[in-house]
Amino acid sequence: MVWNDEPSRMRATLASLWDLLFPPRCASCRERGEWLCAECLALCVPHGPGCCRRCGAWLEDGGCLTCALHIRHLDSLTAAYAYEGPVRHLVHALKYRGLTAAADWMALRMAASELPRAELIVPVPLHPRRQHQRGYNQSELLAAALAREGDIPTAGLLRRIRFEEPQTRLSASSRWENVRGAFEPAGELGDAKSVLVVDDVCTTGATMEECAKVLKHMGAATVHGAVFARTLLA
Repeated sequence: MVWNDEPSRMRATLASLWDLLFPPRCASCRERGEWLCAECLALCVPHGPGCCRRCGAWLEDGGCLTCALHIRHLDSLTAAYAYEGPVRHLVHALKYRGLTAAADWMALRMAASELPRAELIVPVPLHPRRQHQRGYNQSELLAAALAREGDIPTAGLLRRIRFEEPQTRLSASSRWENVRGAFEPAGELGDAKSVLVVDDVCTTGATMEECAKVLKHMGAATVHGAVFARTLLA
């Protein structure tokens, strides 16, 4: 994917003014300056080496068991970091503490992870009831920021139709069943054939695979996933 290296000057100026008035604090240690300070960022483990390029899972001897058992529609998954340490603190702050201002910073790290080319960006949707409870969808914030960086359109083409139990409370095997049939189309794909699905975290790949299945049935030729963090061992 070709990303725009010259973001809007107006947006950058407004962001600078906002940071001047309300400087970011590290989500892990609370140091002023960045959403993850230099010391905490140094503790973050980049995702990629030793991981499956298709689903992002840690590769065991003999290949990727997750892909062999479950992945049929997702073409690849890219993550900026492993979901541990300060990265986990930042994701929780975005997701549960209303730290929505960090989404742009997180999206920049995602964009630097050699994302595949795409014609359209689609966020993973929340169920309307959960989005009402939270007040926002963190995946939509990340998708919008990535769309601005890459000058690529974004569209909410998926709808979550089941208010399922949160994935974090389930075992790895139960998560696949929990999201089965949880999504349906919420619009037309149009001429786009390559789609990038965006979420904050990928744990097992179940949600990404289910989204990819629906998008492939809608006519997408390729569906790639992009997340800020990926759990290595689900």
